[in-house]
Amino acid sequence: DGSPFRKSANLPYLKACIRESHRLTPPGNAMTMRTQHQDFVTESGFEIPAGTVMWMAPYQVNRDPRYVQNSDKYEPERFLSAAVNVRKKDTTCPYSKQLDHGISKHPFSMGARGCLGRRAAELEIQALMVQLFSRYRVTANPPNQSFKRKQMTLSIPDPMPKVKLTKR
Repeated sequence: DGSPFRKSANLPYLKACIRESHRLTPPGNAMTMRTQHQDFVTESGFEIPAGTVMWMAPYQVNRDPRYVQNSDKYEPERFLSAAVNVRKKDTTCPYSKQLDHGISKHPFSMGARGCLGRRAAELEIQALMVQLFSRYRVTANPPNQSFKRKQMTLSIPDPMPKVKLTKR
């Protein structure tokens, strides 16, 4: 079967690139809202009283050097299985394992409040990338463009980067 879904099934580097892109530029600004039902004290001593509504801010967490080494650099290799296995055994940085926690992995959230279409969306992204990069060479045009992150319902680049597609 030559379908793009079959082709994308065993491409760990592609999946690492997509995950790293979501880490650097998560589609949403906040997720996993929940109410703290009892008083809680964090490891750093910060007190969170019962009744507090809490959100996770993936953009800030994923760029925090306490959680992610070289947090502002695009390094998809950090999500390949060898790097994940090293992080699992790392005792020097207690926060580094948070990068591999389920809630950090999925921009679509997870569990009961997760996006119902998450898996379909992930497969569509992978299949699109397989088709796009197997048929075209994609380059920034002009090179070295810069943009800012604009938060609307979803995060978008501002201005939208310009690319050139060259048929392979």
